[in-house]
Amino acid sequence: MTPENTEHRTEPRGILQLHEDILTEIFLWNANIFTAKNCVVTTRSASQVCQSWRSILLCSSSVWGRLMDLDTLNQKSNAWRQEILSRSGQSLLWIVGSKPSTTSQSFLFDSLLSLHWERIEHLQIRNIMKYYLSSKAWDNLRRPAPNLRSCSLEWYSGADQLFSESSAPLFADYAPLLCHFSVSHVKLDLNSAWFSNLRHLDFRFQLTTADVLQTLQSMVHLEFLGISGDGEELLDDDRPSQLPTVVLPNLTELRLNHSSVNICSALLGHIRPADNCRLSFETSLDPKPHQSDLDQLSNSLSSLFRCYLHSQAHSIPQIHLMLLDSHCIFECSPDIAKPWHVEHSSPKFKMCFYAWSHPIWTILPMLSTFDLSAIQKLHLMVNTQTNVFPSQKVLHFMSFFSRFSSVTHIELQEVELHAIYPLSILADRQPIFPRLQTLHLDTFNTLDHHHLLDFLRFRRDIGQPISTVFFAFLPNDREKNLGLKILDEIIGLRLHWYLDGKKFEHICGSNMSPSPLQLLST
Repeated sequence: MTPENTEHRTEPRGILQLHEDILTEIFLWNANIFTAKNCVVTTRSASQVCQSWRSILLCSSSVWGRLMDLDTLNQKSNAWRQEILSRSGQSLLWIVGSKPSTTSQSFLFDSLLSLHWERIEHLQIRNIMKYYLSSKAWDNLRRPAPNLRSCSLEWYSGADQLFSESSAPLFADYAPLLCHFSVSHVKLDLNSAWFSNLRHLDFRFQLTTADVLQTLQSMVHLEFLGISGDGEELLDDDRPSQLPTVVLPNLTELRLNHSSVNICSALLGHIRPADNCRLSFETSLDPKPHQSDLDQLSNSLSSLFRCYLHSQAHSIPQIHLMLLDSHCIFECSPDIAKPWHVEHSSPKFKMCFYAWSHPIWTILPMLSTFDLSAIQKLHLMVNTQTNVFPSQKVLHFMSFFSRFSSVTHIELQEVELHAIYPLSILADRQPIFPRLQTLHLDTFNTLDHHHLLDFLRFRRDIGQPISTVFFAFLPNDREKNLGLKILDEIIGLRLHWYLDGKKFEHICGSNMSPSPLQLLST
């Protein structure tokens, strides 16, 4: 080959040079309907890139078997659904649907469940309406499921008797590979052999507390447990002393959402998870619970919290507390910024309490039993009707905040600053937040700065001065920012803020010329 020919030779693009096995893995990855969107469209488009890719995909039946997305396969014509099913050959099937249409529901019942049940590996159907609840339609789920690994079925209501003990058992009591099971509003036979193999169990159906605990006793492999219900479900027992204690050494995530404090305290008091277990807990305080139930719940939660903190010893834990008129959210996590705005996956310990018939801050004595001495950062959000702590319950707040003996950093808004300042004055014998160094103000009205100045003066005068104030937002407005100059009275205080994408810092009382405060105000 001559040099001239070499110069004009075009090399194939890198991705087209990948080995067939690697391309197949990429195609399989892109066909995961549980983690990615538009998998059917993506795969179909890939099959039209070039002849090589088309050949690989048409020979990869397992790729097409993963594409049973009922929300996408909702065309009036059955041709494309049958084409994908044909291309899947005899491979295992992945099925998902969150809002199946009439046509895709027919495809599910008349084809997938009826003719290909034993091929199903993963099944996830949500928002099933009562219209589709005839027992005959679901009879296929009473057949053996030799390849089923995960099954998630979510009905709105009305499915109580579909798989009850009086009918044929679910999966004919044979699902040897099933590890992930999630179901709502269905009564099940708790003696099924496949229960003991589960790693993930999430349920909402009618059971007694004793039934739940007795079933869990055989589920030693469980890694995730979710239990939900309200006053009409998860029926209560009057025999708490006879309830069994369940040890689940592999349980690393527990989610409990129930309206009864009595039931919650019974379950939490008798389940022993792994020490590093994450908790997501939600309950209602209406009607107002008996103090004995609250005490039992407090003991269980504080014990779980202590174990959680111990498991997070390598990180710096922080608390996020939202205290509104009708609900309280308490969350501990090593690295979350604003947990009530964004969904996060990092390990966390979260509790939510709701109350409408009495003040939500009555929950504080229970939270005051928690060991919070290791917490260094606190994000506070308080929104009561008067924007201040109720004077008749000041002791509740003082007792709770006094638990934060190691807090050095508090992130809050003006309304919270208005609240903790009077508490600080009242707690002069044992000041709250004795190690506090940094204030992070999410919002701040520079025209009304006296609350901040009064708080800074108070901390200075008691010998526990604030060293740094960070303003998350300051308007680019000269008139509004003139008030910041008065903070120069607090000598040595460091101020930080961003303006027009630039970071500014000012040391109050310094002779910097020109001062960043002057720049901000001109």
